[in-house]
Amino acid sequence: MLIFDEKKYAENLIKHGYKDKTHIVLDNIILVKYWKYLGFSEDDIKKKLEDFMIDFKYMYNSDIVPYNVHKALKQGLKYPLVFDKIVNITQKEIDTINSIDDLELRKILFVLLVIWKFRDKQKFMISNNNLKKLAKVKCKNSVFWDYLHKLHDLGYLKAFVYKCKPYYKLYIEEGGNVVLSIKNYDDIISYYLSMIYPEEYIYCAICGIPIKQTSNRRKYCSSCWKEQERKLWRENKRKHRNVQV
Repeated sequence: MLIFDEKKYAENLIKHGYKDKTHIVLDNIILVKYWKYLGFSEDDIKKKLEDFMIDFKYMYNSDIVPYNVHKALKQGLKYPLVFDKIVNITQKEIDTINSIDDLELRKILFVLLVIWKFRDKQKFMISNNNLKKLAKVKCKNSVFWDYLHKLHDLGYLKAFVYKCKPYYKLYIEEGGNVVLSIKNYDDIISYYLSMIYPEEYIYCAICGIPIKQTSNRRKYCSSCWKEQERKLWRENKRKHRNVQV
């Protein structure tokens, strides 16, 4: 599972708890990193994670709590919390992508490039469904596999197995000026599409990310619009209280 903003992810975990059993190990590691980022000691983090897991013991065998806590501490204390990370894309990388005729193939390669650079050009895992979602490519799985094979044949993508798990690595050269700085990963492909269809995109009035202009009234991306709605709701509630007083 690829998480672009571990701080936001951890805060959501603390608020809502584990979503399912499959990601509990990773969730615990991120919680350790988050509490370390906030300045808690190792003993405090251990206690907080034990308490957190006990609150959700209905999701798993409670006998595994000590082992999972130890494993999460061992991994989470090694690494910093990842958030507010910026990925820069250069002109040469965009030129390489644009040299491909098929738009769907270009969209997939752009998203793979962003993920690869987000991962500091290390091998990475991503499911086909997640990759299709990020690239906004709608097709059958067989067609999507054909796209990945084409990128492999072009020499841009290498797939390999490491410890029985599939990984990807890219081979695209950097060069020239930075033409895109990606800092919001809710809609990665909009950065690329805004370059090739500039007349169809505007920029969020708050965070500045490219968004598709669906109407003349649109000014915000979905995330900023939700925050604006919450702000308006709080202001209206405060005004209502003042009127009652």
